[in-house]
Amino acid sequence: MKGKPAFTAESSPFVRIFASDTGIKAIDSPVKVNILEMLKDGELPFEDIVARSGRAKSTVSVHLKDLSDLGIVGSKGDPCDSRKKRFFLHSSYLVGASGIERSLFETEKNFPAYDPSKNDAVDFFRYILSTLRITLLSEGINIDPILHSAGCRVGRRISEIVAEKKTRNLIDNVAGFWDSHALGEVELLEKNPLTLNFYECFECRDFPLTGKPVCSFESGVLTSIFSDHFGIKYTALERKCYAMGDECCRFEIFPGRPSAS
Repeated sequence: MKGKPAFTAESSPFVRIFASDTGIKAIDSPVKVNILEMLKDGELPFEDIVARSGRAKSTVSVHLKDLSDLGIVGSKGDPCDSRKKRFFLHSSYLVGASGIERSLFETEKNFPAYDPSKNDAVDFFRYILSTLRITLLSEGINIDPILHSAGCRVGRRISEIVAEKKTRNLIDNVAGFWDSHALGEVELLEKNPLTLNFYECFECRDFPLTGKPVCSFESGVLTSIFSDHFGIKYTALERKCYAMGDECCRFEIFPGRPSAS
């Protein structure tokens, strides 16, 4: 069945930069970016890519060949039907660039305020990180993928400290770690699906309103912590965010990867 396109060039950075075995590649075709956005959450058969893109088979085929020639996308035979192919990312998404994003952050009012007389180290480092990220966005550069990847690395270290056999005890340890490191307050909202609220979020509470979630680093941290805990791939998907005008940052944590449909 033909699905709703998972992505449009208008809703995400128009240029995306990938690192492949053959070097750094910049992709500025909306159709190619659409395909890559689908594949970032896992391999897909050719027919699914066509259905989700809303494009003709011949058009999708040409773009997939181009991406394969660049070393960004790979393919393999479908185990259920040797006549068909499945495609997957053979590269890492680094950054995106967009004139639209630049226009949202180019004014001085979007930068966080900071009072150096408070002599608060935590506030100072949060101010540095927020200023760095907003400065990049003001130049049209979105580093969410790198932040998420860095968060996953940090999360693997934190999981060694907060590890517990019981999920409830793990969450208590996560809350304690966040509190002791002035990262915010953690609240268990629901057990199924596992949903956590984060108040006074360290990553975005100084961030301007963007209309979309921005806590890519924290998402990566939680992804690693709960993947390690359950022993399988888990995803921490941000449903609410201070940057969206919400009262907290809320993450839904579930097995597998987010659906691209």
